[in-house]
Amino acid sequence: MTTAPAAPVKRAHLVLLTLLGAASAAWSFVLLRAQNAPESVCTEGGGCASLWTAPFALSVQRLTSVPVSGWGLVWGLAATGLGLAALVRARRGPTDAIVTSLRLLSAAGLLGVFVLVGVIVAERTFCPPCAGAHALVLAHAGVALFAWRRLGLARPGPGAALAAASLLWAYLAVVFTAGRVAESALPSAAKPDATADATLREFVEKMPPTDRQSLADALGRMRRGPALTLPPPRSLRGPATAPVRFTEFTDVRCSHCAELHQVWQQLEQALAPGSFSVESRFYPLDGACNAAIRSPARDPVRCLAPRVQICREKDPGASALTGALFAEQRTLTPERVSELAGGDRAALEACVASEDTRSKLEGDVALANQYDPEGTPLVLVNGRLGSAQPPFLYAMVLARGSPDHPAFSVLPPANPNAHIH
Repeated sequence: MTTAPAAPVKRAHLVLLTLLGAASAAWSFVLLRAQNAPESVCTEGGGCASLWTAPFALSVQRLTSVPVSGWGLVWGLAATGLGLAALVRARRGPTDAIVTSLRLLSAAGLLGVFVLVGVIVAERTFCPPCAGAHALVLAHAGVALFAWRRLGLARPGPGAALAAASLLWAYLAVVFTAGRVAESALPSAAKPDATADATLREFVEKMPPTDRQSLADALGRMRRGPALTLPPPRSLRGPATAPVRFTEFTDVRCSHCAELHQVWQQLEQALAPGSFSVESRFYPLDGACNAAIRSPARDPVRCLAPRVQICREKDPGASALTGALFAEQRTLTPERVSELAGGDRAALEACVASEDTRSKLEGDVALANQYDPEGTPLVLVNGRLGSAQPPFLYAMVLARGSPDHPAFSVLPPANPNAHIH
């Protein structure tokens, strides 16, 4: 609604809006720098990475050359500039147009928050640092839209032009300066990699038709499936700052799980150091330690082995122990599991029987059950449901965890009813 020229606004309100804009710009810049290294601002990492690689976020980045977090910076810079202009203008004369521009800009920010919240709900994830940025925009709207609601929109034409001009200069500043600074601050493994992109395009183009369809199906399920914030890893193979974090859930008797263990070694040899990390968790297919398994058959090795692995997961030889267990998976006995673990037998038995170990294994099972597993291995990519197929894993590392990398555009449509291993 357009109103007559309004009474002067409180200077304290203008100062507060300027500070909120500056805080929003500063925090959004931190998020922009962390775009490809979510662990630097989000302890769990998965929720932030899942949101920043969601189809909506990637589409915004491709269309505007600015990531979603970069648009927070654009808005914050524009809000700071208009706030400072209003403070200066308030000393010289009417502030109607600038007040209107601040209100329109605040409304645009509020609309953006609503859209992003919708994306968060659709992705079934949560990014705590992003929530902080949203809170700053909501606080700005609390003043500009609600505390000033009686001011209306005096001089809407000039006000809209000022708001648009502020967003334009801020956008250009982010595109040509802040984006480069953010990229230079990223770890080398997380930076956009032209070589990896070219390798991925060539890899996808040369895939046989059946493999292309399998990759398309796995990517389709990844986009449709849940994207959860993962708990901090108990142990990690590879750097915590890697852009791709695989989380595997295995069963010691599972032959495909044994194959996956070998695949990790092959990927480490084929891909750049630091380009991915692997977190090992467990999903024993035995009702004695996994309530989701209804089979009356009991195999004590299936529950004992993951408990032993949990007790040894901090040891330098943890991966070798896993390999040894898989190598003998068909003939393993409880006694042999303990022999392969080595070390002080009494201490190992105490750890295996401890409440802490039981709780960790239950936590693994509960986490896996959130993805409705059909069996093992279950593989997550930055908190999103993936596949254990080697081509998929290789492609995900080259795509830096994004199921919407442009190289995948040549794939056939995904079959939502496909069975994916």
